[in-house]
Formats: sequence, C-alpha cells, structure tokens
Amino acid sequence: MNSLVAASALFLAGGLSVVTMGAAPLQGVLNDFFWAGLALSGFLAIVGLEAAS
Repeated sequence: MNSLVAASALFLAGGLSVVTMGAAPLQGVLNDFFWAGLALSGFLAIVGLEAAS
C-alpha cells in the first residue's frame, strides 16, 4: 500500500469518527470541502486497495 492510499484511509477514518461524534461542520464552504474530502479519500482508499490486491 503506497503512502497516498494510507493517507487517504487515515483521513477517511478520522473524518468518519468526526461525523459519528457530531463535530462535522454543518454549513458553508467548510461543509462542502469536508464531504468532498471524505468522498475523495474513500475513493482513493478503495481504488488503491483494489489495485494492491
């Protein structure tokens, strides 16, 4: 697993823990960047893990 996939997986895990604790930003541009970052990191983690296997 390369470092980009590992960083994406860590960001995804951290972001999902933020969501479950209720600390996610709910309004504005920060909300858009937060969810877009989670979506992108989830995509990169899945693609990277599939490519590695």
